[in-house]
Amino acid sequence: MRQLRLRNKKSIKTRVISIFLLINFIMLMSFLISFSMQNTITKEYDRTMKINIQLSQLAIEINKSMNSFDQYIKNRDSEDLQHHYTSVEKIGNILKTIETEVRRDKDSGIFFRNLENMFDYQKQLTDTILVDGGLNVYSYRKFNELRTLSAYMNNHAQMLITSYLDYTNQHYSNTLQSYKETERSIAVTILFFSFISFVFAIFLSNNTLEMITALAASAEQLAKGNWEVEDIKENAYQEFSMMAQAFNHMKNNIKYFVEELRRKSEVEINLNKEKLISLEKDKLLKESQLMTLQNQMDPHFLFNTLNIIARIAMFEGGNNTVRLIQATAKILRYNLSNKNKLVKLEEEISTLKAYIFIQETRFQDQITFELQIKGNIDDVEILPMTLQPIVENAIIHGLQDQEEGKIEILILREKNYVKVQIKDNGRGISEEKLKHIFKENSEKNKKGHTTGLGLSNVKKRLELHFGMENLIFIDSQVDQGTSIDIFIPLKDGEPHATTDDY
Repeated sequence: MRQLRLRNKKSIKTRVISIFLLINFIMLMSFLISFSMQNTITKEYDRTMKINIQLSQLAIEINKSMNSFDQYIKNRDSEDLQHHYTSVEKIGNILKTIETEVRRDKDSGIFFRNLENMFDYQKQLTDTILVDGGLNVYSYRKFNELRTLSAYMNNHAQMLITSYLDYTNQHYSNTLQSYKETERSIAVTILFFSFISFVFAIFLSNNTLEMITALAASAEQLAKGNWEVEDIKENAYQEFSMMAQAFNHMKNNIKYFVEELRRKSEVEINLNKEKLISLEKDKLLKESQLMTLQNQMDPHFLFNTLNIIARIAMFEGGNNTVRLIQATAKILRYNLSNKNKLVKLEEEISTLKAYIFIQETRFQDQITFELQIKGNIDDVEILPMTLQPIVENAIIHGLQDQEEGKIEILILREKNYVKVQIKDNGRGISEEKLKHIFKENSEKNKKGHTTGLGLSNVKKRLELHFGMENLIFIDSQVDQGTSIDIFIPLKDGEPHATTDDY
């Protein structure tokens, strides 16, 4: 029954849509007509421009063909003859291309027909001269005739260009005039229907103003929270009657919606709490992984260093043992006291120097070390035991069995990062091994001290701490040494930047 009442009432929507569709149809047709004419003008212009370019090229190719043939007669160079035939072929193609368009104009068609006939005769003359072979009296007369003909062809080509240009200018002017007249007609039509629409809009607004006023008053009471306001009465228009029903339904069910929103809000709060707990677990897991990787370095380094001290004490009678033990103690104290925190880069370098002393004592003149620092690194922090494993790998896997080994350590501060480069002149790493050097859980990582262990450990610790990848790069060739670059991110000149900074 209610739906039947609504169908029997007037529809504002139908009226507005009808007007809207009518106006849009007129606007669309106007646009299509205007666009079609603009497209036609553009195509006409493009076509005439292409023809004019072809005509200009025609005159050029006529000259080229004659010049090439003239050179051939003088020098008997087959390349000149080939150039002549190329120009003749281009002339023929141009004439075929422009024929339909040029013949639209009577005067241009005359010039074109003459030029076409002369072109055919030109080909006959050149064939005659070429068949005759040597330059005798007869062929010389034909050659002069060919020159004269070429001059006439060039002159006709220029007249054809002028004639066709006059024709296209007049045609383009007429097309533009027609377009302007159509534009004026479209503008008048749009203004007329706009006026009709304006009159209808005023009439419709007067009929609906009373309904809108009553609806606004009831809506204001609801906005103030007065849910006891009387039901809005339906009126003669479908849309307003439907709106009245919607308002009444909203008033009666608003409390239910409020409770529903409150319940959803509580669910979201609980969900966010669970997400926070999950994030905290992930953070703790990452910290645990970081500590585990840090601890992998301690027994490994201790074993190698004590083995070095034992050998030195055995062969030298203990003269340098005290200094070696002091250096070892410094490294171990540094490592044990800084397991779970960042250290100044200066401290890491100081510990690295102690390690270098141990290796210099062990290898004597077999390996030399060079350490260079560029820029201020006072405020730069780094994970402990980052540089020493890289140097140790360079010694064991690159220089241990070589003479005149050298390790260069360069620390360079840039705007957004600190670069640490550790370079040796050892035997290098093969390309195949270099591809898999960072793979986790490889067989070599399970066998103790290998290149993969030290590099992989440092790489994982840096990635876990800074939360980014690509902090270590290796450049190496077999028998040409290895260069390892470590990037320590900074932010505004301080540590801990993101990868976007560099």
